[in-house]
Amino acid sequence: MGIFIPGFTLVLAWILAAVNVAAPGAVAEEVFMDSAMRWLLFLPGGFMFLASFVMHSVFAKKTAASIGWQTNGFQYEIAFASLGFGIAGIIAATSSSVAWLPIAVAQSIFLVLAGVNHVREMVQKKNFARQHDHPDLRLRTARLLRHRPHLDRRRIAGPALVTR
Repeated sequence: MGIFIPGFTLVLAWILAAVNVAAPGAVAEEVFMDSAMRWLLFLPGGFMFLASFVMHSVFAKKTAASIGWQTNGFQYEIAFASLGFGIAGIIAATSSSVAWLPIAVAQSIFLVLAGVNHVREMVQKKNFARQHDHPDLRLRTARLLRHRPHLDRRRIAGPALVTR
């Protein structure tokens, strides 16, 4: 269940935005990117983190075992952080665009560094438990490494100016 939720919520958010389903908190005549951002904050940024809260608290032992860890107090701290991120994501999705960047930055930092920690454990401790070595993590890492020259060119060229 834990591996399925992030990918499912991400794909569902993009599908709902693509078929122009009104996102929670949407205003009339909202542009596609605003609708997509609301869906991304609401589903992966909201409900994925709420699911993480449940997995790391209610199903703590099973989740820890799937990661190759022992259940301990830090796992519950992950659960509480996930609860906060999930609620904040849902609130941001239904708020004005001013609320979007702070929660997106906080959630992104958390997820990227958690991913780095999982990769570190795979390399240093040879921990290839199911939740560490799943296709989504391998796919994201491969894409990042494959597209690095492209990312460097875009950084040199500068960001595109987006206006409304």
